[in-house]
Formats: sequence, C-alpha cells, structure tokens
Amino acid sequence: MGNSEWSLIDRITKFPYECFIGFVHQETWQKLPERIKDMLVGYIEHEKDEKKRRLLKAITSNLVKHNVLEAGFVARYFVILNELSFDSAIHYYGTEEATYDRIISTLETYRYEKQNSVIDFLKKGYGIEFVSGLASEKQFYLGRLIQAATRSDHWNSERLIQGVVSGSVKYADHVKAGIAYGAFITVRNMFSLDELHTQRSIKLLNSIDEEVQIQTYELINQAIDINSPDSWEEVSPNEQTFTELSEKVIKSIENIVESNKTNFKILAVKIKAGIAVRNSMPDLY
Repeated sequence: MGNSEWSLIDRITKFPYECFIGFVHQETWQKLPERIKDMLVGYIEHEKDEKKRRLLKAITSNLVKHNVLEAGFVARYFVILNELSFDSAIHYYGTEEATYDRIISTLETYRYEKQNSVIDFLKKGYGIEFVSGLASEKQFYLGRLIQAATRSDHWNSERLIQGVVSGSVKYADHVKAGIAYGAFITVRNMFSLDELHTQRSIKLLNSIDEEVQIQTYELINQAIDINSPDSWEEVSPNEQTFTELSEKVIKSIENIVESNKTNFKILAVKIKAGIAVRNSMPDLY
C-alpha cells in the first residue's frame, strides 16, 4: 500500500464525512482503491446523523444511477436503505427496479402505517411520474395491489382510487386496468364480487384505451374460468340480485363506450352462471 493510500485512509478515519463528499463522485469513484471504497461505504452504514446521511444517500444513489458502484457495494447500500423507513429510503435507490421493489414489498405487508407512506408517495407528482415510466406489467400489478389494500380497508388507498376514478389523479391506463382487474380477482387469484368495486372497475375500464380494456376483460374471464364457483370469496346472494347490480352499473356510467358495455354484459352472464352453480351446492353453506 503506497503512502498516498495510507494518507487517504488516515484522512477518512479522521474526517469521514468531509472525505465522502469530497471524494465520492461518478467521475472519480472508479479511480479509488478498493480499501478506500470499502471504508466509504462502511461509513454510510455507521453514520447516524440524519442530515449527513441524507447527503450521503444522494451522492451514493447517483453512483448507482450511473452504474459505477460495484455490485457488492450496491448490495450493501441497498441493505442500508431497506432497513430505513420508506420515506427515508425511497428517493435514494438510484434504479427503477429497486425503487419499484421497495414500493411493492411495502404494499404487500398490508400494514396500514407502512402502506400510508407508499400511497402518499404515489399520489405526488414525482410518484405519478415514476409509475408512468414503468413497464405495463409492473403498472398493472401495482394497480392490483392498490385495489387489494382498499379491500383490506386501507383508507388512504381508498382515497387514492377515488382520485383515479374521478380523474383528479392521472395514472396510466395499465394502472387503471390493474385496479379494475383487482376489483374482481384478488391478489390470491380468487374471484370476489363487491358492488362498489364492480361499479368503479367498469367506470375505470370505460376511461382507458380500448385495446387495454379488452385485454383486461379477457384476463378477468380467464381467471374466472379457472376458479370453481365454490371457491368464490364474495358474491351476490342470488342471480336476480346480481342482474339488478349489473344493470345498475351500466346505467351509472355516463357515455359508456360500446366495447365496455358489451364486454361487461358478457362477463355478467358468466358471473350469473357461476352464482347459479354456487347456489346449487347446498353443502357450501
């Protein structure tokens, strides 16, 4: 180890914060010796001052963003972020994948206090912008999870969906499609029917691109086909009640597009048939 490296080690030991903000940059990181890099990442792990830590995270996330931080150090850095609260970590991952994973894993906890932070993020402009940049399948699954949180009586998620349905929150069509799908098919891939969720689902499907709308109906139908009626989680008590519900849903949507109306009627026939089968099984009750 040369004198210059010993000198760096000595300075980092004595003045870690000053050295970090002075040495760590996307243009200089790869020029640093491995021992120095290890010390600098180790400093992030042990610094407790939140003001200092905020700047350390911002600098390090920039290294991740520009793909100059080595995989081993990235893994250590993500461990640090994953141990922090959602609000303290979400802006600092530096990659879409890691940010998305944190959003999803937090929603999947189904703990209201943790989900609140995610929903607050998703309602803000930077959250909406982040979601808009995701691949369609990721948007779809996110929509399903937001709907699932609402099903679990998470009020903040409920208000977010209200905003999406009213148009005050502008989400991409695949997010809306995921919410609509989740109104019929739970995250456990079980069929469930609820009047409010059904009505909002069809209203959302009325507001999206026709191709995405049709694809969503196809997915709902496919999921119902592999769910025996005796496994349905929540349904109308009888065929007549569901018929009244489906008619009410159609009438409630102003300027319903023809493809949406047609596809919902086809779906309603399938659901009504399933209700009839379910009600013919006395051993269920």
